[in-house]
Amino acid sequence: MAESLKKENEALRAQLKKAQEQLEQQAITIKQLQEIIFGKKTEVLEQVADGQLSLFDPVDDLNLDQEITEVVKTTTTKIVRHRPAKKQLTRQEFLDQLPQVEEVVSLKTTTCPDCQHEMAHIGKRLARREARLAVKTYMRKNKISLKLN
Repeated sequence: MAESLKKENEALRAQLKKAQEQLEQQAITIKQLQEIIFGKKTEVLEQVADGQLSLFDPVDDLNLDQEITEVVKTTTTKIVRHRPAKKQLTRQEFLDQLPQVEEVVSLKTTTCPDCQHEMAHIGKRLARREARLAVKTYMRKNKISLKLN
């Protein structure tokens, strides 16, 4: 029984080693495929024929026999100016700056429901505010209801 367990253990170890080698091989293949798909997309010419200039190598002067006598370094300064951000108006500030038109909303009846006498005007109150676009201009419309005694 001990020998069969040892043989089974060795077989399992061999199987594990084979699986690990296969896993390493798959990891290498995946890495190569990722480089092909997501790697650099530039073409590099390794050899250029003698006497022929390469299009990809930067050559300043075509006359290569001259010596460089002076190196000139130029620097550019970029000035960035940021304008201040516009102030955002709150809803109340926006409504306050609109031109206002008052519209009086009359009551359905001006008779007192208790004594049936005619009521007199004693004041007015702001019922609601509406912002409306009228011929491409904004104005604020104040609906006012009359107070009766």
